Amino acid sequence: MSDLVGEAQASTRCVDLQRLLAWMKTHEPLLLVDVREPDEFCAGHIPGALSIPRGLLEPAADREYAARDPELADARWRRVVLYCDCPTGARAAFAAEVLQRMGFQHVFYLAGGIGMWQAEGLPMELREDASRCYRRRGRLSGDVVG
Repeated sequence: MSDLVGEAQASTRCVDLQRLLAWMKTHEPLLLVDVREPDEFCAGHIPGALSIPRGLLEPAADREYAARDPELADARWRRVVLYCDCPTGARAAFAAEVLQRMGFQHVFYLAGGIGMWQAEGLPMELREDASRCYRRRGRLSGDVVG
């Protein structure tokens, strides 16, 4: 498994938290995608992040698929930053690799993931109803804490 993670990380670009925060301040088109499972997303996520679990990423990003997520599918030329909860960013690196293969031009995974975000004391959104945490179309609102 570590070989696969290493290959995915070597073929994709990583962004550190400070650079992500700088990008967020510029208000340039940026799409944050949380690739964790719905219950993990509901327990706390970066404000404004789109919830698309890793296992559903390909159909959500496919412009030809009827049940695609339009925001993600149309982000081929935007900066897309994926994150997960593991320190190595394995899930996010795998997801970045897939999006690159699908033609996305500016894909990154967040170094340290949500754990790094939390360690810096940055605000989180929470969602209590896990059954509503993943929607095929768009972001979910939640309460900002922190």
